[in-house]
Amino acid sequence: MSSHLATAHAYVAARGLQCRARFDGADVHGLGLAKWLWHASTLLPFLWYVAGGVDATPRWPVTISWTVRKGSGRLLFHAAWIAGWVLFLRPLVRHDGCGVALGVSLQMLATGVVAISLSPVGVSDAVDLRHFATSGKYMVDHVLMMVLFGVDGCYAAGFLASGVVFGVSTFYLKAVKRKHGERVAADASNDLRLAQRAKLPAAARREIAAVECVEMVAEYGIFTCFIAGLPG
Repeated sequence: MSSHLATAHAYVAARGLQCRARFDGADVHGLGLAKWLWHASTLLPFLWYVAGGVDATPRWPVTISWTVRKGSGRLLFHAAWIAGWVLFLRPLVRHDGCGVALGVSLQMLATGVVAISLSPVGVSDAVDLRHFATSGKYMVDHVLMMVLFGVDGCYAAGFLASGVVFGVSTFYLKAVKRKHGERVAADASNDLRLAQRAKLPAAARREIAAVECVEMVAEYGIFTCFIAGLPG
């Protein structure tokens, strides 16, 4: 099993190196702009959300998925995210030898469309399940992309560490909420969620918020490390 993984890793890394060797200055500049747009796709909706641009009374802490689930936050995210993808894909389409990188990138984009665009959180249990399942696949795509584009070890380590912390905190958060009796329907409004949280004892609210804060920081860490490590 390990030998097969090593062979696959070597193949993907070699195809990525072959592709990156064809990039010129204009390509690198475009990739740099794509990175800034992707950073903006997570940061701008976050700032807009906490300023009250999506929910009149914002949740805190808050995940990326919640800030981009509807309204102007959703539009902000998609404008920056899609523009970033257009710039990122351009050199992969232009150059021979980038077929593997282009294929992996396109299927990652398709997975992201299903996970984020077609499966926003807070709609129903079924949509939430689809969101979380495809988001898991989206994380695997990030790992492939890091191998393809030669992401530095420090950024890869930051991505993986953030991913582990995010996964553990997400599962622990579910346990903490069950312990304190917080049960909210998937399609519950933001105001209803806040009202139900307010009914819990102060100690319970603090414990849940602490875990949510770890989850939030880890989630932003995942994407910040990944994007920062890409070429450009």
